Amino acid sequence: MNRLLKILPLTIVIFVVLFAVYIVVPLPVPKPFYIQLDMGGEASPTPAAPVATKKPTRSPEASKALYDMGTRIVNLADTNGRRYLKVAVVLELSPADPAFFDVQTAATAATAKDAAAKAEPTIDPAAVQKVVDTRMAPYKPAMDDTFTALLSSKNADELFTLDGKNKLKTEMVAKLNGLLKTVKITQLYFTDFLIQ
Repeated sequence: MNRLLKILPLTIVIFVVLFAVYIVVPLPVPKPFYIQLDMGGEASPTPAAPVATKKPTRSPEASKALYDMGTRIVNLADTNGRRYLKVAVVLELSPADPAFFDVQTAATAATAKDAAAKAEPTIDPAAVQKVVDTRMAPYKPAMDDTFTALLSSKNADELFTLDGKNKLKTEMVAKLNGLLKTVKITQLYFTDFLIQ
């Protein structure tokens, strides 16, 4: 027991030191949190020279947007009339004009010396989605009607196979692109597809 009391403080000190090294030293192992020590003499970093804000450049992939058409249930054109289709559709849109969905927000970096320092502009995904929803709203009734008419003209046997689903996608994209003038549907995703 006496020997245990002599080793216990040393064990605790070793454990605390190893834990501190584990947390502070950047190692390629997962950690619950990181501690970063700033040993510099200044209380806050000196802001860099002001950079002129510029519009962020968007790659062709970044100028695409997703539009959720929602879920719809339609009766299928089967002879007995008792089959229905529940389908949820998301459209991937690519605008003819890259600025169609462009939303720019300037992030501000608050520092102790200069609260007005501006960072590079960033694109807020929620703001982009709001613009997409707003810009697509006028087309929604016509798109809903096209979906309902096209889906209710199909029968269950056509839609059970993967080939049938792919043909339906192709047909939907072609019909919807005929309605839309400012954007093009590049992909159509079924996020839910149930035939009863």
